[in-house]
Amino acid sequence: MSLEPNGTTQPSHQPQVVDFKKKPTIIPARAIKKFHKFPDGTGGHGDVWMCSWRLTTPLREKTWKCKVAVKSIRIPQSDDIELVERFGKIIGHNVHVWIDLDHDNILKFLGIVEGFGALPALVSPWMENGSLDSYLRRHTVSEVEALRMCTTKEWFTVI
Repeated sequence: MSLEPNGTTQPSHQPQVVDFKKKPTIIPARAIKKFHKFPDGTGGHGDVWMCSWRLTTPLREKTWKCKVAVKSIRIPQSDDIELVERFGKIIGHNVHVWIDLDHDNILKFLGIVEGFGALPALVSPWMENGSLDSYLRRHTVSEVEALRMCTTKEWFTVI
């Protein structure tokens, strides 16, 4: 059994090695704490967890906490090595692209953390308004503004 970031235990499985062409910041699992027992958001292949990240200076004289989103891949059968490897390649590619992106309209990539499944999870700042899709469902925006946002989202999805 292994201890998960939220204090629960899960059956042991060896975290899979992902080939990162550019080395991301590795966030220690003990520094990330889930706010809730269940994911705060889900998608086709993954879950998003609202978490706190406790950061401490090297000499431990100061500590900060910030709210982050931890995005984990949900793999139906973590013992399916081919499937895990395929998703691992996707994560590696996403990190390779995301790690260097620096734009006001692109969420900042903060690093990776273990303990949210068979593969490393991606960490970014928590957005109080949720995903672009959920924001557009809840707010009235002009057609031009919605098109601009969706075009930007689609463009970044392609890269």
